[in-house]
This record gives sequence, C-alpha cells and structure tokens, in this order.
Amino acid sequence: MKGTPKYRRRRGLLARLFDGIDRYVTERADRPLRVRGYEIHRKPGTRTHTYRLPIWDLRQECPLCSGTGLDGSRLCEPCDGTGVVTLDHAPSGGERR
Repeated sequence: MKGTPKYRRRRGLLARLFDGIDRYVTERADRPLRVRGYEIHRKPGTRTHTYRLPIWDLRQECPLCSGTGLDGSRLCEPCDGTGVVTLDHAPSGGERR
C-alpha cells in the first residue's frame, strides 16, 4: 500500500475545511476585540481560542488590606473598600496572572 490511506486524507481535508471555516467566522468576530486591545491566541491543532485583556495586569490585590477591603474596622482608603488597586504601570518581575 502506497501513500496515505483514503480515510486519513479525508480526515485531513475535513480538518482543513473546519479550520478555514473557523478562521473565517472568528476573524470577523475577533476584529472589534483586537481593536480594543485584546490578545487572541488559537491553540494549535484545535479550534480553541483564548482571549486576554492585558490591562488586567495593572490590577492587583491591595497591599495594605491584603484584599479584604478593610483596614481594621474601617474601609481601606487606598482601595476604597474593594480590596483591589489599579497600578499606573505594569508590575516588574515578569509575574503574570
């Protein structure tokens, strides 16, 4: 038997067809998200997409109240009781959540 069996060729053809449909459909849907700054990654060999908004790197747990929103019995001032603060720039050290 020479070459690739017919069922494998069909499976490869169907996979390429589905990938093309996926690219066509998601490209139109993802365009507005890319404009807004989202990072969109496609998992190789699948039609799974991961959407990530880098601005969330600027949000972190409040260091004063450790994310509780309380400073003793009062609301924490730096985070205004939310337990989360927004930084002016990304944290150094390469830590990503």
